[in-house]
Amino acid sequence: MKKLLALVLACCFSSSSNAYDQQYFVGDVGPNGGTITNVTIESILSDTETSLQGDYLETVDTYTYTETVYETRNDTVITTELVEVITTTQSEEYTETTNEIDLFETMDDWSSSGNVLVDSGFCDTDGSSLSTGEVCFGAATQRGTTQGGGVIYSSDIPLDSDMTKAELNRGFDLEYGMTVTSHESNITVPLCNATNGDCKDVFELEVKISKSTGELINSYFHSVTLDYSGARDFSWTQSIGQNDYDLGVTAYFELFGVDAGFTNDYYGPKITDPYLHVTYDVITYVTNQIVDLVETQIETIIEREFETTYKTDELVYTSEYVGSPEPIIYEVEVIDDFGEVASFEIEIIETDTGEVEVSLAVFEEGVEEIEVIAEFEAFEEIEVEVVEEVSVETVEEAVDEQDNTNDTNETQEVVEEKGSSEEESGDNVGEPVEDIESEREQPDRSEGSSEQRREKIKEAVSVKVMTALASSYNIALQNLAIASMNIGADISTYTFNLQDSVFYDDFQLVGGETYDNPLSRYFSAASDSKMDEMIMMQWKDD
Repeated sequence: MKKLLALVLACCFSSSSNAYDQQYFVGDVGPNGGTITNVTIESILSDTETSLQGDYLETVDTYTYTETVYETRNDTVITTELVEVITTTQSEEYTETTNEIDLFETMDDWSSSGNVLVDSGFCDTDGSSLSTGEVCFGAATQRGTTQGGGVIYSSDIPLDSDMTKAELNRGFDLEYGMTVTSHESNITVPLCNATNGDCKDVFELEVKISKSTGELINSYFHSVTLDYSGARDFSWTQSIGQNDYDLGVTAYFELFGVDAGFTNDYYGPKITDPYLHVTYDVITYVTNQIVDLVETQIETIIEREFETTYKTDELVYTSEYVGSPEPIIYEVEVIDDFGEVASFEIEIIETDTGEVEVSLAVFEEGVEEIEVIAEFEAFEEIEVEVVEEVSVETVEEAVDEQDNTNDTNETQEVVEEKGSSEEESGDNVGEPVEDIESEREQPDRSEGSSEQRREKIKEAVSVKVMTALASSYNIALQNLAIASMNIGADISTYTFNLQDSVFYDDFQLVGGETYDNPLSRYFSAASDSKMDEMIMMQWKDD
């Protein structure tokens, strides 16, 4: 067998590449709207593809560039929180109180004029001497009239000395009065306008309320004609409403009394126990704290960091001239029993597309070319090992061995047919077996035997090729062995058609209508109860 090896020549090399363009730079605005602080770029060879295009080996390298962008951004984050809001309120509580003022406690502050005794002297009205804080009015200057007598009047008496301005402005009440003792003659004497002599005595009181500036707020006048004997209490009340007065409000009292129509001594009205009560609301301020939970939006500036990765694939093309591949050819010659020579050729070649093509052909005059083509996936490098040489003798031995096997089988078949024929017909008895075998051994030169001879050659060659290539681990040669198996094998004998048959025939059971059996319910209930007990056993303790 002759073997031709292809030479691979590398005569020319060329390449092209694309450079990666950086997308972001430090200081620029990043993809997330922040300021870029750093940019890193990494590249790796992620893929390589190789293909044979004509006389050139094309290589495409894929480089993956990873650009990582780091940026920072200040964001205003608005959060809603429940905040305790303490509200302090001040409420007013009012307590009514009365300030009692003794009008005659300090008579030194009072002034007097006319016929009047103050704090001392003898009062003829009740025939007693005066004590501190007592006043006795004297005679008239003219009979039958109220002219004469005497007058006492106070200084300005503070009304709000114990008040606050707020309490004063809320208003206050005044209650004032005194005890007036009358001479017994006032019961019987007439009024002054009815006589020219002694007449009923008269008592008069005037009260003036003024602001701190002296401006008069109000005045009250009271006149009493004494028509009784002995002591009697008199009282009056006044109200000052809400106001805007400043502190310093005062009261002024003026008292007049006369022994009307009588011109001697002090038989006029006697004043004792005068009083003044100021009633107002004392304000107490109560501080209240109200705690409320209020939703409040809080703005916070947060610095956020972002990391964004971009991946880009760049292709690098490389073209290398390698020339046209030479085929590897194996030639075999086979000589049959008649001395005729049949040539056999195996050709292995790698195509332009990177696939491996194998051709198997037998050449003989008058015999069509037998060709088997097998295509295999391309691989980086084809290493053709030196395959065991298939000699003519080995092929001829394989053909002869197959012929002998077939002859033996045919002989057995002929003998069996002979035996059967002898049993059936007595005319053939005694015919020698050797004649039959000699007839079998004569070579058949007919067209049918020529076709069988070609098939035997193909099978013998394929068996030898498979035997020679079986020990090789080369992918291309292993695939060649598989292709040879397809030549020699006749798989049609392995086909078998399954016949369908009837499994069971349908038939109708004999029976009538089905009725409900009431007793079956008890059996069913008992079975259900037992089943429940079995289920519950799995949760019982051992």
